[in-house]
Amino acid sequence: MEFDEPQRTPPSSADVAAAAVPVEGDFIGRYRIRERIGEGGMGLVYAAEDRELGRLVAIKLLRPVEGAEADVHRRRLLREAQALARVSHRNLVMVFDVGTHEGQVWIAMERVIGDTLEDWLAAKPRPWTEVVDVFLEAGRGLVAVHEAGLVHRDFKPSNVIVRGDGTVQVLDFGLARWHHGDEEARTTRHGYPSGSPSASAPSDETPLTGVGAVLGTPAYMAPEQFEGFPANARTDQFSFCVSLWEALFGARPFASSNARAWLASGSEWRNLRAPSDGRSVPRAVEAALIRGLAPDPNDRWPSMHALLAVLRRSTRSRRRALWATTLLGTMAASAAIGGVLGSPRTGCVDASDRITRFWNEQHRRELRAAFEATSSPIAASTWDRVERAIDTYANDWVAGHRDACESHVVRREESDTRFDARMRCLEGRRRALRAFVE
Repeated sequence: MEFDEPQRTPPSSADVAAAAVPVEGDFIGRYRIRERIGEGGMGLVYAAEDRELGRLVAIKLLRPVEGAEADVHRRRLLREAQALARVSHRNLVMVFDVGTHEGQVWIAMERVIGDTLEDWLAAKPRPWTEVVDVFLEAGRGLVAVHEAGLVHRDFKPSNVIVRGDGTVQVLDFGLARWHHGDEEARTTRHGYPSGSPSASAPSDETPLTGVGAVLGTPAYMAPEQFEGFPANARTDQFSFCVSLWEALFGARPFASSNARAWLASGSEWRNLRAPSDGRSVPRAVEAALIRGLAPDPNDRWPSMHALLAVLRRSTRSRRRALWATTLLGTMAASAAIGGVLGSPRTGCVDASDRITRFWNEQHRRELRAAFEATSSPIAASTWDRVERAIDTYANDWVAGHRDACESHVVRREESDTRFDARMRCLEGRRRALRAFVE
C-alpha cells in the first residue's frame, strides 16, 4: 500500500525569527544573554554581559525584515548601526558594538537606569524652565547625531532617558538613517492627499517600521514622513517641537491626531496656538516651537543648533529676571532686619563662577580632545565617566557653598567661627578640583 508523502510547507520568516530568539545563557557575539528587558516596534532588548570587558550592556536585536529587499535593508541597518557606534556624546546612549545573529542585526548599547522622559514628566508638575532644560540636553544629543550625518526619525519622550544623576540621554536609534547636507525633504505647504487618513491607519503611538514604508510614530512625525520623502535634520526638529509642546502645554499641538490629519482637515498652520490654561510659558518659546512645527521643512529653523539657541536664551532671560527680583528682595530684607546692608555677608550669591574659571566649555573641549588623541578603544567611555564625575563634584560644591552661606546668613544656624571653617573647607575642595582638572 502506498501513501502520498505529506506536503512540507517552507518555514515562514516568523518561524525563523521565533527559532532565533535567544534565551538566558545564549551568546550574541561575545555577549552572554541574561534576560529580556524590553520589546518595541523594532525588536527585542536584552540585558547581557560583556565577557571580555566584564560589564553589563543592553542588546537590541532588530526584527528581521521580509521581501525582496530584505538583504539590502539588513545591510543598510548594519551600516548605520556601525555609524552610530562611532558617535560618542554625553546626551546619547552609547553604542558599543554591532553585528548579525541568525540573519538579524543586533546593537550592543550602554545599559542605563532611569526614567523615560515621558515618565519623568508625568511624575509631578514641573516649572517650564526645568522642562526646557531637560529638552535642551536631549536636543544636544540630536545635534550630535546630525553632525555624524544621521537622522533619528523617531524622537519622542519615550525615547529619552533621564538618569538618576540628572543626565539626559536619547536612545532607540532603530529608525536612524543617513542624510546628506544637500538632501532636503521636499514638500509643499499643503501637498497631501485630500480627505482624512484611512480608518485602518495605525495608532498614533505605534511605530511604523515596514521596509520602504513610512517610518516613525505618527503622533510625532513630520508631514514629509507620511509622504515617504527623505528625512533630514529638520524632520527630527519637527518631532522635537511636538514633544516639547506636549510637555509644556499638556497636549500635542494639533487638534487632529497628527500633523497629516491636521493638514488634511484644511486647518491653517497660522491658527496653531498654545492652550490658554494659565501656564506661564513665554511667547518667545511658543513662537520658536511654532516655527519648528512648520509643515514645509524649509520654513523651520535652519538647524537644531539654531532652535536650541533660541530656547536657551529664553530660559536665561527668565532666570536673570528671577535672580534680580530675588536679589532686590534679599537686600530689602537685610536692611530691614539687621541694618547689615553693606556688610561683606549681605546675601548669598551663586558661586558657580568660582568653578567655571577652570571648568567651562573650553576646558571640556580641550580635555575631550586630549582623551581622544590617545586613540585608546576605551577613551570615549572613560572620558564620559570622567566628565560626569567632574560635573557632579562641581555641582555639589556650588550647592554646598550656597547651603553654608544660607545656614549662616539666612537661617542663623551657625556661628561666625563655624561658618569660616566651612568656607575654608570648601575652598580646599575647590582647589583640589582645579588641580584635578589641570
